[in-house]
Amino acid sequence: MSRRNYLAVAVALVLATFSIRSVFGQPTNDLRGVWKLVSITQEGKDVPTNGWMVITREHYIRVATEKGRPLLEGIPFRTPEKLTPEQQRLVAMTLPRSNSNAGTYHIDGNTFSFTSVAHSNPDAEGHDFHRKIELNGTHLRLIQETGTKADERWERVEEIR
Repeated sequence: MSRRNYLAVAVALVLATFSIRSVFGQPTNDLRGVWKLVSITQEGKDVPTNGWMVITREHYIRVATEKGRPLLEGIPFRTPEKLTPEQQRLVAMTLPRSNSNAGTYHIDGNTFSFTSVAHSNPDAEGHDFHRKIELNGTHLRLIQETGTKADERWERVEEIR
């Protein structure tokens, strides 16, 4: 095969790749969209949780709250010095059972890496987190393999282009 034919084949392959993307939409690892949490398992145990995640071209925001948390109605939790010991116990049981964070992210192969700029846990701000990605159409699985083992299942309810 001549050098000209090799070049023609290479150009055809590049054009075919762009054509496939335009026909089928977003690339396979494109997570942009609005996602609703379907389920989460931590250390092998189901954790009933409500959650939403929005991913744009460069940023993300995630909010997750465990179901069945104690209510804090009438408890002045922003002024801890005014709390009774029972109220302190309720606050200590409730607030850690929610997680919200936002920041930037990137995808490398099948790894979703995100840097938390704002986080409900101040110790987590500025840190990088990594999840293994399994994407199948509108269903996303994020797997945390280090630290607390977690398996999150999400469903895309809206695309963002």
